Amino acid sequence: MAVGLAFLKKEDGRWLGDYWLLGRGQFGLIIDVLAESSERHPYEVIPAFMYDEFEIEVGEKRPYIAKVKPSLANDFERYQREQARCLIPAIDHLLESGNPYLGYVENNLRKLKDKLQNGFLVLISY
Repeated sequence: MAVGLAFLKKEDGRWLGDYWLLGRGQFGLIIDVLAESSERHPYEVIPAFMYDEFEIEVGEKRPYIAKVKPSLANDFERYQREQARCLIPAIDHLLESGNPYLGYVENNLRKLKDKLQNGFLVLISY
């Protein structure tokens, strides 16, 4: 079983997106190590939304074109700012800490940090 992570950002008035599937163990470990290092628990700043509330049109080139319900756009932009404020320092701390559990998730943490630094919002998608 897998957990879907959607990445969305607004750029030049349009939404762009990307999508990852992570195994439940990988996802759980990422949440656990972030919870230890972040000032806020990841579940407080990583919202979960059903896939019908946004749409990512998977194509040949990333990032893909995305559609977001207008009623969620402001919330998504607010969550993105909060994620960048909380999660990027937590990931930096983890990568510098030498935490023995990082070997399994270090690459995905680096990719997650890159997405956040590039203005993407991360969502748990179901």
